[in-house]
Amino acid sequence: MAGIKMGDRVLQIGCRNPGMFATFGLQVGFSGHSCALVETQETADRAKNAAARTGALIEVDVGSFDELPYEDELFNLVILWDAISSIQPRLRVTCLREVRRVLAGGGRCLIIEAAERGGLGALFSKRSIDQFYASSGGAESSLRGEGFVAVRRLGEGEDLAFTEG
Repeated sequence: MAGIKMGDRVLQIGCRNPGMFATFGLQVGFSGHSCALVETQETADRAKNAAARTGALIEVDVGSFDELPYEDELFNLVILWDAISSIQPRLRVTCLREVRRVLAGGGRCLIIEAAERGGLGALFSKRSIDQFYASSGGAESSLRGEGFVAVRRLGEGEDLAFTEG
């Protein structure tokens, strides 16, 4: 669902799934550029190890999600994987503003996060989603609120929800 193609310039913010990040890095090929921004050196090391195992060429930076260390309009695609549904609302807003800044014209932001579970599944789930975030429209509302257009839910699969703008 990410729609990554050869030559894309991709940034992933957060890297809870290093193997998937490495797969994204392979999809951009030698003509593309794949980066990750993570909050800890430990997470950076896991992402680098996963990339080395697959042969993907990636760049991993450690930093804050509310101050992206990249040039304006650098990326075609920014992926937020499990990065905004559990953070403070102020940081969420700042992060999305920074995402808009680093996206090139016509670029996309893809939010991949835990799909909300209902019933008994919600009681036993270990995932925590900010209830204010969920009740106020989640990813779609957050993207629209920060000026993203053509916002849509792409779908759900394997307990994940995919939303783009």
